[in-house]
Formats: sequence, structure tokens, C-alpha cells
Amino acid sequence: MSAISWPKKVLIFAPSVDGGIPHYTHHQAEELVRRGIDVTMVCRPDHPWPQDKVSYRQIRRLSVAPTGRSVGHKVLRVLTHIWIHYQLFWWVLRLRPSAVLIEANTEFYAAAWAWPHLAASALGLPYIMNLHDPVRGLWFGPKWFSRLSLWAAYRLLWGGLIHGQPPKGAYLPKSLAIEVVPHGLFDHLEAATPPYDLRRNLGITAESFVLLSFGHIADRKNQQLLVEAVARVPKAVLVIAGPQHSTRQRPPQFYRDQASALGCADRVYVLDQFIPDEEVAAYFAAADAIALTYDSGFVSQSGVLQIAAQWEKPVLASSGPGALRETMGNYGIGIFVPPDSADAIEGGLRQLISAPGGREAAFAAFRTSASWGANIDGMLHLLRRLKPGKQISTDEASGAGAA
Repeated sequence: MSAISWPKKVLIFAPSVDGGIPHYTHHQAEELVRRGIDVTMVCRPDHPWPQDKVSYRQIRRLSVAPTGRSVGHKVLRVLTHIWIHYQLFWWVLRLRPSAVLIEANTEFYAAAWAWPHLAASALGLPYIMNLHDPVRGLWFGPKWFSRLSLWAAYRLLWGGLIHGQPPKGAYLPKSLAIEVVPHGLFDHLEAATPPYDLRRNLGITAESFVLLSFGHIADRKNQQLLVEAVARVPKAVLVIAGPQHSTRQRPPQFYRDQASALGCADRVYVLDQFIPDEEVAAYFAAADAIALTYDSGFVSQSGVLQIAAQWEKPVLASSGPGALRETMGNYGIGIFVPPDSADAIEGGLRQLISAPGGREAAFAAFRTSASWGANIDGMLHLLRRLKPGKQISTDEASGAGAA
């Protein structure tokens, strides 16, 4: 392996423990290590990848917020979110990395935590971020505080990694260098022998066409429209599997009640629970197609797509303009329908039922392009053109990336 001149040390800030983000940064870290780079990840004690299963160093010391619903617990969660960014700064001072990678968009309350990082950035430490959701809004608190937080969180960044061309409405300051990179495959969830037969456990017949909505139960996935569409297609069965995303959104019982009201309760299964990695194969083996029916406000990429590709399960997708729509259009791994329409979902579902197969070549092409090697190639290209002391050209700063 050739010697690495720069960056030699990368510090990754990875506070997430749920969903696809911790797996995403894990695979990035592993690929960086394969390139000969010293990688340290600052994460929570309950990070899903334990130290004995990774090749990079973990510092599992980020504070964990309480989960209660009282006002006191909510205040503690806000304070914890602020505090972990100061913990990150302590490790920046102690480890002196060449660059800092932030796992995902994290402007929440940045007006209260960004200042030491702004100083480090101004003194020559490159901060970059995985821009999983480049369209930002005013999410919390007074408008002035939210706007200041958004400014501060992005002002400290030198660059960002994005999965497609920036969509309309993306919050990307002109000073921010952008690199377009692919979302790699979650190969730790590759096709394997299922631990049990989910169809048999649920009593689903062999003749049924199973549509799987996997991951967090969230309003933006339009799962209420999935229930409505499945109610109109007698052969279809819908399995919604995953934990509730937020108590501020529709609860799992909403979809059960909706299915009962529409007369399809015997064909809609809402399994509102965390699915451990070792059980994921059971869900994808049971499915005939995967639903990624996001609303028009979703302009990013879905990690579930990377699992579906390994099982070669066709995808029924919708979204706003962005990476998911681009992927579906470029590779033909399923059917893309207009967002926010039960009629469109019904039409796409009927198409899949009538022609469920014949996409092997499309999935092979997608898997070839969706590599962590290409992802890290883009990251290193970004970091090297941002190397302290090097002047960045206008073209580079505007984001000419390599997908």
C-alpha cells in the first residue's frame, strides 16, 4: 500500500445509533483505513458497531440523552445534544486530526455549540460533512436562533459530500465545496439465509404479492397512501416494519386503524419494532418489492435502496427531485411514480405485480456503481483540494464532483 501524504488522520463525529447513518459512517471509516489512513470515530457507548468488529479506533464516550417525555427530559436532550459537540471539540484538541468528518447534517442548536469549532476551522482544520439531507428548514426555537444555528453549522464547514446534484432549495453556502459521491452498499446486510420464514409467521399465502416498507415509520414515507393503494389491489399485502420515527408523527396504530376502515386489515401488517441486523434477511426474503414512496419534500437517498439492490427486489419509489429519483431513472431497478398520490402508487404496484422480474442486469449495474471505494475516492478528492494552504478554484468550490 502506498504511503498516505494527506490526510493522515481523520476524526469522525458519529453520534447516531439508529437507522442507516451509523452504518454509512462505519463503511466510510473502514474504507479510509483500507487506504492507510488513521481513523478515529467519536461515538456513543451503544453504537451498533462494537470495537472488536471494526478496524478503526472508537472512542465510545459521547453522552447519551434520556428518553422520557417530561419537560425535564426534553431539556436534558437539548443540553446533551449541545454537550456532545463540546465533547467532539475536546477530542479535536487532544488528537489533532488532519480533518474532521461530521456524519450528517447537524445544525440543531449550533448557535450554542459551534463557536469553538468555528475557531478551529478558521485556524486551518478542515471540517466536512455527509450532506444526506441538503434541504434545510427552520426546525426549532425562535427564527433568529434557528437561522443563526443554520449559519454557524455550515460556516464551520469547508466542504460536503452529497449523493446527487444539489436539489432546488438546498442550503449550500457559496463558500462550501461540494463533491458528488455514491451511497455505498450496506454489504453487512447482504443476502443471507433468513433466520425464519416471515411469510409463514404472518400467515401470508404464497400467491400474495408482498410490498415491504422497511425502516422507521415516518410521515414522509407516505405509508398512509400505501395502505390506501394496497386496499385497492386484492393480491397485495403490505408489511410496514420498523420503529416509530417520532412521537410527533402518525403512530403505528394509525395505519392499523386505517387498514381496518378500508377493509384490508388482514393484508396490512404493522410491525413497529426495531429490526436487528441478523433479522433483516427475513424481511427482504419475504418481500416481492420494496416501497420507498417518499413525499415531494424528500430529495435525498435511501439506505434501504442499498439493501434492496443486494436482494434484487424491485423498488416502488417516489420523491422530490434528488438522488433517489436520479438513481431510479438511471438504473431501472423498479418503478418511479409521482409523489403524494395513492393512485400513482396503485398504478406502480399493479405494474410490479404484472412484471415483477427481469431486472438482474439493472441491479448488477447499480451494485457496480454503488461502492464505498468510489465514495471515499470522492471524499479524498474533496479533502485534497481543500488542503490547508492550497487555493481553491471557483470551479472546484462550486462542486464539480465525481459520482
